[in-house]
Amino acid sequence: VVLKQVAIRLNQCMRESDTVARLGGDEFAAILPRPGGSQEEIAKIAQRILDHFKQPFKPLGYERQVGISIGIASVTKFEFSIEDLLHQADKAMYRAKEDGRNCYRFASED
Repeated sequence: VVLKQVAIRLNQCMRESDTVARLGGDEFAAILPRPGGSQEEIAKIAQRILDHFKQPFKPLGYERQVGISIGIASVTKFEFSIEDLLHQADKAMYRAKEDGRNCYRFASED
């Protein structure tokens, strides 16, 4: 029930051109085809997601707080593989978890 509510809430944060998919377990990925180009625009979207998750979920009448960690990887070259992009986002997400959760981190250039 909570995962369905998480998916609904994530979709509420997205624009019509964006796609959200569950990768497995409690991991989701979002594809933003034209986020505005700048890191600031991408950060605004990530912050909007974090803000939406501040409100507790209420599955079956019980209040639950859900923590969220966001890893962001962007395409800066024309040649890339989806696996590489997901791997970079995953590494950034684990840095967000290490930094206390409920935050976002960008993949580093190195």
